Amino acid sequence: MKFIIKLLLGMFLILWGLLTLFVLIALFGRWAHSHTKGISNLDLKNYAEISIWFVGVFILLKASLWFIKDERGKNNMLNFRNANIFFILLLAVLVGIHIQYGLPFYIYYLLFIAYSLILFWGCVNVSSNFFIPIVCRAATDKKEIAISFDDGPSKNYTAAILEILKSENVKATFFCIGNRIAGNEHILKQIKEEGHILGNHSNSHHFWFDMYSAKKMQDDLKQMDTAMETVTGLKPKLFRPPYGVTNPNVKKAIINGGYTPVGWSVRSMDTVIKDKNKLLSKINAAIKPGAVFLFHDTSKTTVQALPEFIQEVKKRGYEIIPLDKLLALTAYA
Repeated sequence: MKFIIKLLLGMFLILWGLLTLFVLIALFGRWAHSHTKGISNLDLKNYAEISIWFVGVFILLKASLWFIKDERGKNNMLNFRNANIFFILLLAVLVGIHIQYGLPFYIYYLLFIAYSLILFWGCVNVSSNFFIPIVCRAATDKKEIAISFDDGPSKNYTAAILEILKSENVKATFFCIGNRIAGNEHILKQIKEEGHILGNHSNSHHFWFDMYSAKKMQDDLKQMDTAMETVTGLKPKLFRPPYGVTNPNVKKAIINGGYTPVGWSVRSMDTVIKDKNKLLSKINAAIKPGAVFLFHDTSKTTVQALPEFIQEVKKRGYEIIPLDKLLALTAYA
């Protein structure tokens, strides 16, 4: 399908190029009074109209490629840059049609709404790679998964989760919040000493974190780095954006800070689901090769469901391995 669409795109470009060449020859013939009299009468208005439709069809074909995923299940075409190019070209086409034929102004409002919805989708969908590529799962057929915990360290539940992981001989990744380290230094040290991975989940995890400037975001992440390095001697390289939200400022902060952004492929919703059996039903159904599970070590339901989940994973012949190993990433700077 992708090959056919690309072939059609090429054909349209060639035809449009030939049409443009034809018009240029006609104009030159008109200017030089040469033997091009037969084609010199071509109406430039007709050419403009034809060009508008060529551009429209080209944009639609190009846009269709954005929704075709590659062999790894990733969508590499629908991103912030391409979306801007697409909507600018589409706006140009609509303006051209408006000039030639007239269009109701609500069409432009619909265009703005469509653009806003795509931006919103790209911001809240951590696996979209819309603003920046984020690793969310492993491209593998092996029965291997990784589990991760956000928002700790927690006085109430992190220690219990560590005890479960130790008894099951499982290694996990903890994306910690910097302002929760003070008073829980012993928990952070225990995470490190028991062989788990530590990652940056911001220092503040503020509700409006994604509205910060890039510099303020980067300062926030550095505070978390400093807090963690002071306690463990390790500087995290893995970063999971708060709430999984990304935008141009988050991208800039990640790049400037030298972080590797990490998402998830399975969101357990353990902060919302309070029934252990419902949580188990949801996460057990998502056990697939290369999956990265997101839990929270601030959830009582997670503590209740975790032992049975790990046993179910093993029962199905899967292995829970460290996230950095599953995704082939470097955990620390």
